[in-house]
Amino acid sequence: YPLCALAVSDERPVSTQSTWGRYFFFLVLDIRAERYPDMCRFMKKLVKNKSSKGEDLEVEERNLLSVAYKNVVGSKRSSWRTLASGNFTEVDKAMVDEYQRRVETELNEICTEVI
Repeated sequence: YPLCALAVSDERPVSTQSTWGRYFFFLVLDIRAERYPDMCRFMKKLVKNKSSKGEDLEVEERNLLSVAYKNVVGSKRSSWRTLASGNFTEVDKAMVDEYQRRVETELNEICTEVI
C-alpha cells in the first residue's frame, strides 16, 4: 500500500522538472486506476506552481490536465443526466431534485476550478 499512498497523496511536490519526471509516474497510475479526482488535485498544484513562475504548461502537461478534468466532469454530467431523467418512481421527487442540485453545484465548482 505505500505506493498507493504516495500516488494519492496531496503531498506530491511539483517544484522542479526532475520532480515532475518522477511524479509523472503517479499520474499514469492515477489514469490507470481511474483516480481522476486525485489527478485533478495534483494537476491543480502543478498549474499554480508553473503559473506563479510565469511558465506555460508543456503539451504533455496540458494533455494530462485535460484527461483529469474531462473524466471528472464527464462523471458528474452523467450523474446529472441520470437524475434529470425523472425515472425515479421509488424515491421522493424532492429528494432527487435536492441531489441533482448538489451535483450541479459540484459540477460548477469543478468547471470554475479548471478555468
